[in-house]
Amino acid sequence: MRVLHLTNMWPSSGSPHAGTFVANLVNGLARRGVEGDVLSIERWRSKLEYFRVVPRLIRMIRQGRFDLVHAQYAHCVLLAHVQRLLPVVGQFHGELQDGHGRKDFALAQLAARMTRHLIVVDGRSAERVHSPHVEVIPIGVDTDLFHPMDRSEARRKLGLQADRPYVLFSSDPARPEKDYPLFQRAFRAIQRRLPSAAEFILHGRLYDEVPTILNAVDVLLLTSRAEASPTVVKEALLCNLPVLSTDVGDVRSRLRGVSASAVLQRDPEVLAAAASAILGARLRSNGCIRSSELDIEVTADKTIAFYREVLAIEETLQR
Repeated sequence: MRVLHLTNMWPSSGSPHAGTFVANLVNGLARRGVEGDVLSIERWRSKLEYFRVVPRLIRMIRQGRFDLVHAQYAHCVLLAHVQRLLPVVGQFHGELQDGHGRKDFALAQLAARMTRHLIVVDGRSAERVHSPHVEVIPIGVDTDLFHPMDRSEARRKLGLQADRPYVLFSSDPARPEKDYPLFQRAFRAIQRRLPSAAEFILHGRLYDEVPTILNAVDVLLLTSRAEASPTVVKEALLCNLPVLSTDVGDVRSRLRGVSASAVLQRDPEVLAAAASAILGARLRSNGCIRSSELDIEVTADKTIAFYREVLAIEETLQR
């Protein structure tokens, strides 16, 4: 099987953190024998990149002997339909969730209506599409890379103070859907209880550092307005890092049965009280109980099974 992966989220020199979870999926598929190429759109340069890539997309499809196009995110799902030679698998992440703005949501709905075969990463998104062939397949995590480490050693590597409590904000503060202002209000409330507490911003750090960071800090505070199946929550679980989150995406199901972690209301005082209790007791979670379901290899197997269904359906339709 050969697949052309079309994505606007892929690690690059200009955006090294973008799409690491997509890269992990592509690598997992390759380990399972699914060959293919990646056509990445560097949208951080300009939105015109979507138009500039069209000739290359068509040329690759004509020359590559692919079985299907797997397009990640709504813009790329729409773009994949400029050709009619190959079936399109559209994969959506958070675009179908509230909190992304009317234009983005409308674009995602349009892309979903145009696409026969859809993968979504959470059940809430599945409820918002009406395609005849939809599968919920959350993106997994590299369990060899993300695992518990000694916290003191992790802090030493990062140059963090041994006894200071650290609260993690895991995204770009400039992204409105991540709601950094709510994080700031909650963090100020934490500092009133624990003046030595410090915030740690994950954005801008090298991906290779992330496992060490998740083992070094004390709690992940996710204040997002919109998520689907946030990768950082899964990575935190595998590192036994406590997670406190707003009720977004599939986080509630991910945290079921996990200690020192919870889904809480969007109230800075409520978030601060829960975080302060964890920080004061220096608790770790038992998130590794989720390791078998979070492995990227499981995601790869489910994705390959979906590909086979797609090809069987398309063959039947062509008869």
